[in-house]
Amino acid sequence: MDYVIYTFGGGDLLWHVFNGIGRVFASNSEYFTPVGHLALTIGGIWAATRAIFRGNIGIFAMEWFFPSIFIFTLLFAPKSTVWLKDEVSMSAPVKVDNIPIGIAMFASLSSQTSYFVSKMLENHLLPAYEGLSSRKTGIMFGAKAVAKIRDVQIHDPVTLTNTKEFLRQCFMKPYIIGNILGKKAAAQQTNDIIGFIEQNIPNNFGIYYREPSNLGISFKTCRQATPLIKAAIHKELNEGLLTKFAAAIGVQSDQSSMLSQRLKVMTGDTLKYLQREQQDIHEWMKQAMLLNANRESYDDWREKFSLSRIYPNLVSMHAIRGLFQKSFSYLVAGEMAAHMMPILQSVFLH
Repeated sequence: MDYVIYTFGGGDLLWHVFNGIGRVFASNSEYFTPVGHLALTIGGIWAATRAIFRGNIGIFAMEWFFPSIFIFTLLFAPKSTVWLKDEVSMSAPVKVDNIPIGIAMFASLSSQTSYFVSKMLENHLLPAYEGLSSRKTGIMFGAKAVAKIRDVQIHDPVTLTNTKEFLRQCFMKPYIIGNILGKKAAAQQTNDIIGFIEQNIPNNFGIYYREPSNLGISFKTCRQATPLIKAAIHKELNEGLLTKFAAAIGVQSDQSSMLSQRLKVMTGDTLKYLQREQQDIHEWMKQAMLLNANRESYDDWREKFSLSRIYPNLVSMHAIRGLFQKSFSYLVAGEMAAHMMPILQSVFLH
């Protein structure tokens, strides 16, 4: 018999739990079968001894024999198949065998009841836009992932140094600062920095490129450096960064392809709801790495002129602190007015 268990996130954790249960309760299990036989033997000896010394065979039947037979025969002996359906991060249900029918039945009953009740409420109370449904991926599940994208950084120091130099020499100076061919507005509005540079290679600009293998330094024009930086960013994304990013938002998988697919499913609806042309999370992460590298390059410039670096999180914290102090001052002023106005009123009246 098959049972379906619905979940919204945490499908990997449930798979590990039910997979462990399936291994324990499998037929002739090396873990459960010897322990179960030992427990039944000790329990039977204890119940029989108690019944003999009390002279009451009914105790043996009512307190041990029938409950044990009922529990093991009806709830644990029959095996079933469980299908785990994660509405958020799994594109297809996952099958787990050898689950005791008692565990599978009650878990499936509770999850299906919750699922169909939420479906009924959403059909009657929520608007027709399907992206807001909790039964779908929806914008609520991808919001955290999209918010985390801005924190993605380049971890390899050599790649970071090359990328900062590349963005400064091949993007900032010619287009943002120099406005070559009137491309400043297009450069500021582009959603693909490297793609923009590939289509508008600046002449007479280049960088001192550090080789990742031997750290040797050689001069390369922007045309020569663009494919090297593009390949380095792609490599940075594939080597563990995707796994760390997924773990930060609670998604885990041993297979990178499965992980990539789940992240795409989670963030697709959110980016679509935001009406963004680019809905691939990989491209968004690449752009985030480039933008953060560009910010660090800008901070390097500031340090050359003895100016402090700009930390976005610190700026945000100071802004929140300022709003809090402003609100608190309003509360103090209101409290003082509440105490002073009656006194001033009596003074004015007299």
